[in-house]
Amino acid sequence: MPVSGFTKRFTGLSGASRWAPAPPVVAVLLAVLLSIAGCSPDAGNADENWTKYMSQATQAWHQNNYPQAENLLNAAIKEAEHGDNLLWQPESWALLGDVQVSGHKLVDAEASYRRALALYENILAQKAGDALQRRSVLRTHAELLGKIADVIAGEGKLKEAETDYSQALEEGKKCFISLDVQNKITGRYAKLLKALNKSNEAAQLESEIVANEGVKTAQSELEEGEKLFDKCDDNAKVKFLTARTIARQHQQRQEETSALLLLAQTEVCDGDQEQAQRYAQEAKVIARQSGEKEQICDSLTILSIVKEARGERQAAAQLLQEAQKINANFCAIVFSSIACHHLGKLHYDRAVPFFKHAIEMLDRSDHPWNGGALARLDWRNQNLAALGNCYHEIHDYDAAQKVYAELLSNSKNAPPSERAKILDLQATNYYDGEKVSESLTALQQEMALIKANNSSKEALAPVLNCMASCYLALKRPKEAESCWRDAIASTSNEMQRAIYQRHLAATYFDEQKYPEASAMYQNLLPLVDKAPAQVRVTLLKEIGAAFRKAHRYAEAEKVEQSIRQQAD
Repeated sequence: MPVSGFTKRFTGLSGASRWAPAPPVVAVLLAVLLSIAGCSPDAGNADENWTKYMSQATQAWHQNNYPQAENLLNAAIKEAEHGDNLLWQPESWALLGDVQVSGHKLVDAEASYRRALALYENILAQKAGDALQRRSVLRTHAELLGKIADVIAGEGKLKEAETDYSQALEEGKKCFISLDVQNKITGRYAKLLKALNKSNEAAQLESEIVANEGVKTAQSELEEGEKLFDKCDDNAKVKFLTARTIARQHQQRQEETSALLLLAQTEVCDGDQEQAQRYAQEAKVIARQSGEKEQICDSLTILSIVKEARGERQAAAQLLQEAQKINANFCAIVFSSIACHHLGKLHYDRAVPFFKHAIEMLDRSDHPWNGGALARLDWRNQNLAALGNCYHEIHDYDAAQKVYAELLSNSKNAPPSERAKILDLQATNYYDGEKVSESLTALQQEMALIKANNSSKEALAPVLNCMASCYLALKRPKEAESCWRDAIASTSNEMQRAIYQRHLAATYFDEQKYPEASAMYQNLLPLVDKAPAQVRVTLLKEIGAAFRKAHRYAEAEKVEQSIRQQAD
């Protein structure tokens, strides 16, 4: 009586995709909203009223009900004054200014915008948050200056508006304000200069708008290319080449360098070290001229990878050391990006050294990480988990186990659900490495964590299924049967239940418990037609054999007739 391989019963257990490395954007965004604001993720109740008033005010504004919107925003401001979130007050005042502009109350709008401006300046003076968070506040500050300039220009104060427009543009460029906002400010500034009979300066600003539109196009090509690169789509290279061409046409050195670096990474992944070196070398020259440290670091890192691939280890080490002095975090991101690309193409052996380098760079770095130490640890753990998955896929189970043990150690204070995922990885690796007892122990620990997390019964079913496989491999069929019965009772998914029932029926059959086996197989008969074609005949043969052993000959004959029909 054939029984399907135990390892296949672990399908979906490894959970590698849940741990695939990604840049720490989520941590950064959370920090912008929480860390700089002096609140914690548990402070949900504190901002309930403020959020409600802001939402209702926005709705009233969009419905052109400006008096109601103002009343709601005044209520929001009062809530913000008593809250601990530094961003609430300036956001409230800024939105009030927007509403007052729509209601043609320009004097009031200017006062509201200036109040918001002062509050943002107060946040900046406190030096709260990291560089990325402060840059976000600076962008808002620059946008507000542009809005103030719009208002006072509308009041006829053209010379004052000129000063604010100039300052808004200067600040916006420094903190990388969006090109759409920058073009809006620039366009209105140019219009103002024309009114002041400064046509040459206005023409210069209009040429900047044209250039910015080119930059936007280049950036769009880069973004689309990066998405394709992440999907391991070879068309990414076409997007990067297009972005480089557009950036060169508009003499946008930063975008051109970005395109060159992405092209270099693509060539590294494709194994064309000579072309990768050309792109990286060209990027390095431009980056040094413009003083872009991150791009200098990225180019040096890629050049070190090329040297390493050629066996020039001393030269590779020197280049990487130079890059590390700039910022080892940047090096880590390059290594991880290339590793993830190899992982996406299932080139696990190629991904391993890059994940190792990424982790090494993070460990060596003495530079702050956007989002803080916890965000750095989280990203390191994601790279570790992906490294463990690569080792597992190339059957280096001992190396994978060391990685998972480190992951588990790093996650002592993590939520039970996260620790359960790591134990998931451990259990699969132990089992495939033929260390079944250790796999069973990891699964039992996972089960305890799932229960401690008050998860639904549904979450227990796949773990019970895997525990049953372990018990069966250890020649403990009674415990296996018990686990499968519990798995069947725990799931509401019809097809999952059918899988567990088939395993249990096969185990009963092997234990010569034919009445129990035939009864369990009986449950599967209505689902035979839903099974994949390649499974259908095999399943029918199992059912027919169980019926014959249980002396249910008439039913066995019907099943065997179905098999013959399937063959025809």
